[in-house]
Amino acid sequence: MTEVRELKDCNTAREDRFLRDDNAFDLLGMDHCAIPCADVELMARFVIEVLGGEPYYVVGFDQAPGGGRPKQAFLRVGNVLFQCSPPIDGVQKVGKDDPNPWPHWAFTTTAEGLERNCERLRSLGIPVFGPAEHVGGDSYSAYFASPEGHKLEIVTYEDFPTDKTIGVFGAPGVGHPKWGTGELFHNWPDNG
Repeated sequence: MTEVRELKDCNTAREDRFLRDDNAFDLLGMDHCAIPCADVELMARFVIEVLGGEPYYVVGFDQAPGGGRPKQAFLRVGNVLFQCSPPIDGVQKVGKDDPNPWPHWAFTTTAEGLERNCERLRSLGIPVFGPAEHVGGDSYSAYFASPEGHKLEIVTYEDFPTDKTIGVFGAPGVGHPKWGTGELFHNWPDNG
């Protein structure tokens, strides 16, 4: 059994972030994340068209209404599968009025990828908070939302030009993403 250590503040060197994939219990990484979707087709389209997802496993779309399995789409984004599925109880618990920063799903990219994605998202009419520097300067992130209110992040651990950021998270005049206020929400793909 692995020794349980006391948690203490730490900050591993950012260049070491992706050097290891070992784990005391042979867990190799994240396989998939499942997000509840009121409209599975809309969210699958969003993941494909906005996040570059590729269909990996899709069920329930080719059947007669009321038959078989509920619609589900597993879409590959990088090396993680994004599962879009309806809530079993039919109640969507993710919403545009939720002020909490979590849960949120973060995608890693390069510094150039962060800049390009921010520009691309804005060109699609999707509001973006950032890019902003995390305290300590070890990473830079931008936050945005899905059409249903899922909170998303794009992060880089590479150096990012300070003049292309909105500043440091939490600093006066910068603050944090204002979830629940409507500032980051949109009606993609009908943004205008």
